[in-house]
Amino acid sequence: MTELPLPTAPVPASAPAPAPFPAPAVTAPAPRPTANRGNSVWGWALIVLGALFLANNLLPSFGDWIAPAIFAGVGIAFLAWYGARPEHPWPILAGGGLLSLAAVTAWNLLTSDGSGTVLFVGLAATFFAFAAAPPAPSQRRWGYWTAGLCLVLAVLATGFSWAWPLVLIGLGAWLLLRRAVGSRA
Repeated sequence: MTELPLPTAPVPASAPAPAPFPAPAVTAPAPRPTANRGNSVWGWALIVLGALFLANNLLPSFGDWIAPAIFAGVGIAFLAWYGARPEHPWPILAGGGLLSLAAVTAWNLLTSDGSGTVLFVGLAATFFAFAAAPPAPSQRRWGYWTAGLCLVLAVLATGFSWAWPLVLIGLGAWLLLRRAVGSRA
């Protein structure tokens, strides 16, 4: 008895030849576990805090500087948090505010005058950085106005007799420039 071959459909010339083995399934790599960056910031903050208390115990003359060092350490930790997660700019406000407090307390240790000016200059820099930081700075334009107000308060906090005339000159120039630019439009 002879066996007859089975009829097969002709393969078009443009079609690729069938693979002798099935292609292996490609799977996406398993997602890497993301570290909780908030815990690392708090970890660094606790390390800085512990180091400062240790320095306070070992170096008695360091005692006056413990408060500005704590404010600065925790403020830097907040700014590092923003550096690790720039999609959330709010740590700029906390970090800048704490650095401003560190500057005020350090200024008070060095001199007894002008701590209000130091505070408001620090807050102005904080709000300016917050308003200009990516992402989407156009949604935080209010930060520029707040920074300007803090600068005005810094000038007023100086207590010098030349502060008020400078504020009046600045407001008058702003009104004139605003009117001049508006009339040309």
